[in-house]
Amino acid sequence: MAPKDDLTLDLFDHPPAPRHQREHQHELDYRFEVCLLIGRMIKEWSAKTGRDRYDLAAAMSRISGKEFSKHMIDAWSSPGREDHNIPFYAVAIMEAALNGHDLTEWHCDAVGATPLFGVDRLRAIQAREMSVKDKAARKIAALNKKIAQLEEGL
Repeated sequence: MAPKDDLTLDLFDHPPAPRHQREHQHELDYRFEVCLLIGRMIKEWSAKTGRDRYDLAAAMSRISGKEFSKHMIDAWSSPGREDHNIPFYAVAIMEAALNGHDLTEWHCDAVGATPLFGVDRLRAIQAREMSVKDKAARKIAALNKKIAQLEEGL
């Protein structure tokens, strides 16, 4: 096996996000909660923009190139139809159409993570890259020291 590149981050270098412990069967069944959240998101978006679920379905269809209908959105937001939850691939499409991140934030909270958006995300990436840069600078300094010692010995 080839040696690991010191500048490549390892997926497993970071501690895993805390996970919920299952005390009871079906404790992590969030279907009902997801339905209510989607309904609330749509209601708030409608109140703010004056647009309806037909408009949302049309916006989602335009964004994705996949056909979405008001009927699908009604099913995703109805607690009585919790077996018709939103598919995972449609979450980002709905959030883009609603101009929000409520589902992503809810999901991150459910698994014990913290989402970062916009400038916060870029600052986190910048901090990680600075850390990599500092680590590389220390290794370069150590190599320069070894080279100097070897050259003095010649």
